[in-house]
Amino acid sequence: MTAAREAQAGDLGWQIGLVREGESKPRPLVDGIAAENSSISYDYWALGRDGDFFSLRSLFDERTKPNSIFIEARVGEVTDVLLYCRRLYEKLGISPRAQVRVRIEHSGLRGRSLTVSQDVFSRYGLFHYGQTAADDSFVKSFKTSLEGIDSNLVGLVKGVTAPMFELFDFAAFQDAFYSDTVGYVRNRR
Repeated sequence: MTAAREAQAGDLGWQIGLVREGESKPRPLVDGIAAENSSISYDYWALGRDGDFFSLRSLFDERTKPNSIFIEARVGEVTDVLLYCRRLYEKLGISPRAQVRVRIEHSGLRGRSLTVSQDVFSRYGLFHYGQTAADDSFVKSFKTSLEGIDSNLVGLVKGVTAPMFELFDFAAFQDAFYSDTVGYVRNRR
């Protein structure tokens, strides 16, 4: 549990792998630990003794604007997931050269609209928003090394989010948007 606590980060909504006290604190399981919290939105995570980490969360976007997908929140949260993965395995003493398999799924997309904050719209001229998705889910799986997360974070995040955004009437965004958003999330800790 110490490694899970020390690996926490994130402030776009709530932290990945949040270790709380009280009713939502992590509980020991036969094969690891798990925590569940539904006080604000639904958040469940589990860390197996074999090092597998699983997280299931409600969309942060739903709390702010129902039936929406915030472009910058998706990029930020995928960034948080990858950084948490790197920190968690570092705290567990795993070699930076170790390969990890990552699977990120977004579901419940059908009928949701792409949305941006005013700041993102004016800064990057993101005119592709408001479109709705016809497909309900998007899954991206890939392998990388832990050190590859550091050296290619922007590429990995874009590799997950850009194809998902295309489900919203082929929406595409500038590379500067990805690098700036990932950089902000990476540097805020």
